[in-house]
Amino acid sequence: MVGSLAKKINALPDSPGVYIMKSAKAEIIYIGKATSLKKRVRSYFYRSSCDLKTNILVEKIFDIDIVVCDTPARALILEAYLIKEKKPKYNIALRDDKSYPYIEVTRGQFPRIFMARPRDRRGLLLFGPYPDANLVKQALKMIRRIFPYRSCRNLPAKACLHYHLGLCCAPCAGKIPVRDYNEIVYSVCKILSGDKESLTYALEKRMFQRAKQKRFEEAASLRDKLAAVCSLYSGKVQPPRIVALKDALGLEKFPLVIEAVDISDIGGRYAVGSIRSEERRVGKE
Repeated sequence: MVGSLAKKINALPDSPGVYIMKSAKAEIIYIGKATSLKKRVRSYFYRSSCDLKTNILVEKIFDIDIVVCDTPARALILEAYLIKEKKPKYNIALRDDKSYPYIEVTRGQFPRIFMARPRDRRGLLLFGPYPDANLVKQALKMIRRIFPYRSCRNLPAKACLHYHLGLCCAPCAGKIPVRDYNEIVYSVCKILSGDKESLTYALEKRMFQRAKQKRFEEAASLRDKLAAVCSLYSGKVQPPRIVALKDALGLEKFPLVIEAVDISDIGGRYAVGSIRSEERRVGKE
């Protein structure tokens, strides 16, 4: 291991996040998540491994980039997205271990989404496997706050506690049409598969459609969901409106200063202007 890489590893934060390993040609060869970036990355170099794949990978690592996240669950979601986008050479499926949990999405009119360990996986819509069941639960809670879905084994006769907590849209009580519920399931599946682009495009399209139809409350709700989805992939949590503004304007970085100009006049005369400036600290409201 070269000295510059050793210094970078020793300086890594003891924080959740995603690490991106690169070759001498600056090619991304592996992407992983960690509860502690410092401990996880150091483990590759400071303990012997009997795994041939890991030993070959370590020999090819020349540089490491990181994305710090506020929670391990956010790192799990970001990792899935980056793997799908970058397709690193050494990111292969986990070994076929039936003790690892999956996230299952059932078929039917109102699909159920839940963590499962199916013995027979044929014909099932599954995401995973994941080596950390607690982390999967945390990620699902985060996703469910944005897209409330059904997790009950059987549809109850009336809306349950999850509905009143905003974590389910109560298809059992007829609170949501089949089409709208299917849009929720589609969104959850896109997050779990790491397909950020398709999801944000679909949300933007529906948001503009609702606004054009003057269904402004629905458009505002979709805007907030879009901002929340974007924050899942931005590492640190950003204020929703700042995230939405960054994406709408195609900015490379989050805006630190926002200025609003207002011009008033009386019958086209006596124009008066005012300006309001607001400074934002990235990562804080």
